Amino acid sequence: MISGMLMIVEVTRYINFVGTSMGILAVIPFMFPKVFEFAIPLSILLSTLLTFSRLSADNEIHAMYTFKINFAMILSPVFVFSFFISVFSLVNIEWISPWCSKILLQVKNKTIIDLVLNKINEEDRYMDKNISVVKLEGKRGVGKSVYMSRNDGDNTQEIIAENLKLIPDYTNSSIKLQLINANVTVLNAAEKEFQNFSGFSESCEFSINLSKDLVSRKNSEKSFNELLASSEDENNSSSGRRKNLFEIHRKLAASLSCIFLGILGFFMGLRMNTGSRFLGIFLVISLVLIVYLPSIVLGKWLVLDSSYQISPWVGGWIPFFLIGLVTFLLRPKFRGV
Repeated sequence: MISGMLMIVEVTRYINFVGTSMGILAVIPFMFPKVFEFAIPLSILLSTLLTFSRLSADNEIHAMYTFKINFAMILSPVFVFSFFISVFSLVNIEWISPWCSKILLQVKNKTIIDLVLNKINEEDRYMDKNISVVKLEGKRGVGKSVYMSRNDGDNTQEIIAENLKLIPDYTNSSIKLQLINANVTVLNAAEKEFQNFSGFSESCEFSINLSKDLVSRKNSEKSFNELLASSEDENNSSSGRRKNLFEIHRKLAASLSCIFLGILGFFMGLRMNTGSRFLGIFLVISLVLIVYLPSIVLGKWLVLDSSYQISPWVGGWIPFFLIGLVTFLLRPKFRGV
């Protein structure tokens, strides 16, 4: 259920980004690792809470204690299970999720470029932040011709060509244009002067970057090695390096938090003592919205605000320590029968 809700969010983001739902089924498998990063901690909390609240409601815990199964013996399977889930979460964050994010990014880039190519080929007019293409065809006393304007840094280029050939460049996430018998007028915004160039051959090419930022990935989609390399890059700003370091510690804390969350679900289940699934889901959502997510936002805000000078590792580990504190405070005083 949790994974399904998060998957709907990821699918919606993908469709809004590329502008189409075509081919969505082929990319859904690559979204699961990203979903698991958040679903795994919540799932282990909910599963242990519901399991032990049901056992407690049926007096199974007291029956275990009666047969000399003490509190530590009941807790040990939860700890071992939570530990292996934590290791799996760490593997998913470090290797599986970054690899899938690269594949997903390539698919996004290809889909967007293909959509632009289809629009330019099929429509009489296409407008983008960096390019505008208008098919003249019989206008202004010419035959089949194309009018195009493109932004190139401080320059704006206005081009009229007899023919225009579009070549997708999926590697660089751009489109190459081959012009035939083109006349190019260049306007430099700084110098406010026109420069005319004419008589281009078929070998003349322009590379146009699309308006959407296709080549970047979020910090949350990068591996530890990529984040560490970015944090040590002196060309990056101080804020950018701190973001990368914060993300490293946040990912480590999120994985190891699975141990505390498993134990916390065990403690909450013993205290709930009803076995109600609805109440369990309500408690998990409340804990996430009141403690887990706000602690992540608080840690990131403290790290990025230069006035506080908070170390990235402190901000990244705040959720881990808060969940540990809640786990300690909710520990039951189990005395048996």
